[in-house]
Amino acid sequence: MTIIQRQLVRINWDGPFTVEQVKNRDYVEATEHGIYQIYGNHVIFGPNSLLYIGKAEDQSFSCRIGQHLDWLINFEGISIYLGTINDEDFAFEPEDDRWTEWRQLLRKVESYTIWWHSPPCNSSNINTHSLQNTDTLHVQNWGKIGRLSFEYSFPWAQFGNSTDTKRFPRIDEVEEVLNQPK
Repeated sequence: MTIIQRQLVRINWDGPFTVEQVKNRDYVEATEHGIYQIYGNHVIFGPNSLLYIGKAEDQSFSCRIGQHLDWLINFEGISIYLGTINDEDFAFEPEDDRWTEWRQLLRKVESYTIWWHSPPCNSSNINTHSLQNTDTLHVQNWGKIGRLSFEYSFPWAQFGNSTDTKRFPRIDEVEEVLNQPK
């Protein structure tokens, strides 16, 4: 039987915030890096639509959101949710040399979250997401998650050659993989 080790990553979300609230946040190292969601009124998807998912990796949420002002002016009803990786899933001190590992994990979570939800204002990671980077990733969203799925993972990444990778596997596909010799 094949056992796949999953990496659980819980994202703690807070919000909604206005652009001004995010720009004026006090800088607290532990809560100022992670991923974020931007919502607003979209001409096709309607009010309070998920428009964009991004990450604040080497800069604060405040600084990163400020870089979106040029296109945010085209939307009304903007609200922002901020997410940080749960300390139990990746705890370290800012002085640690584990920043590289944390950045890689953050990039995987952002890429996977964009691919899974496909916000209209994201241009990267929607069609170019690589299953190889996240085939063991299991993301859970906690707190004020906006319109994100509560959780998503690739339990079916090994099944078949289907181009529809967002589908769940049929039971015969699961049995086939589980019954393969090591």
